[in-house]
Amino acid sequence: MISMNGPVVEIRELCQGDRAEWLSMRVKLWSIDYRNERKHSSQMADIERDYDKTVFLAFVNGQPVGFAECSVRSYVDGCESSPVGYLEGIFVEEPFRRQGVGRELVEMVKSWSREKGCREMGSDSDIQNEVSYHMHLALGFHEVERVINWRIDL
Repeated sequence: MISMNGPVVEIRELCQGDRAEWLSMRVKLWSIDYRNERKHSSQMADIERDYDKTVFLAFVNGQPVGFAECSVRSYVDGCESSPVGYLEGIFVEEPFRRQGVGRELVEMVKSWSREKGCREMGSDSDIQNEVSYHMHLALGFHEVERVINWRIDL
């Protein structure tokens, strides 16, 4: 637990009873791309079954205020080692941003990744997401490359 000059923040790994809160925050994070709760539920079940994936939740006064999803990947662009810890997604409710909650979530992901044998951790963000870009910089990440993906109908 950490204290942020007032509220006490608890960071812990996902428990069975946390699924509804996790889903609610997950929909807020990925609302544009993943509006279908059934799709979220399927992805969440995959994460819960996979030894190389986990979720950490942040609570203030017993209320969920954020989460971080992470995994271990064999390869990550811009990284030099394998395996690599990967921050798949991170979300903090608006009133609790810029108070250290995101930093504590990332510290837990880093610790978990080290326990899995990783020496590096990667992440990504949409090239237009300035909030995510600045959050990553503030948390100690450094940009390694920019990518634009293309497609064509056949």
